[in-house]
Amino acid sequence: MSKQIPAVSIIIPMYNVEKYIGECLDSILNQTFTDYEVIVVDDCSTDKSCEVVESYLPKFNRGGVERLYLFRSKVNSGGRPGIPRNTGIRFSRGEYIMFIDSDDVITSTALEELYDTAKDFNADALHCGWWYATEDGTVTTDKNLLKETSWEPAEKPSKSYQVSSKLSDRVSEFIADKFWGGTVSNFVKRSLIATNGIKFPPYSVSEDFVFKFQLICLAENLVRSANIFYV
Repeated sequence: MSKQIPAVSIIIPMYNVEKYIGECLDSILNQTFTDYEVIVVDDCSTDKSCEVVESYLPKFNRGGVERLYLFRSKVNSGGRPGIPRNTGIRFSRGEYIMFIDSDDVITSTALEELYDTAKDFNADALHCGWWYATEDGTVTTDKNLLKETSWEPAEKPSKSYQVSSKLSDRVSEFIADKFWGGTVSNFVKRSLIATNGIKFPPYSVSEDFVFKFQLICLAENLVRSANIFYV
């Protein structure tokens, strides 16, 4: 199998989600953009989550190219999701990194939209503050059946734009909750993370906000994305 360098690394931490991880992986298989790798980091699941992921290996490894990898942690993180995410970052090879939670899905054009936006702006990081929610909990990526939602006290931008380069402006917006800190709001250059040694702290809560604050402070070219892709 060839291990060519992908454009995007998708990192998925996993723990006891045998009922959901298949739907998550299916949404990635349905992408219009296919230059990616998927890194699933299992946090010592006690159910059949790993077996489900292993059953998807042949589906992802098409045309002689490996695209799905499963890493099994030897010790459970104790409810600290940043630890398996850091493992995923360490093994990633893509130009850009994004994160998906193992019980969520993405729209079929997600990777294409995010990668194109990032390249158009030569962005070090995209901030994506809006996402979709289902009305009744049914798994779907049909935008007609989804509700746009956000935790940010701001209107959804009509188009993507470059955020002010002034650190004081960025920090002020972060304090005012205008940068939602959720992990899945990030689409970031791996080189930015590697060069600055950015990691998730070993916390059980708010580890994603610490990670996001580092991105906001260190990204030379930060872009607020108008793309909505996460469900």
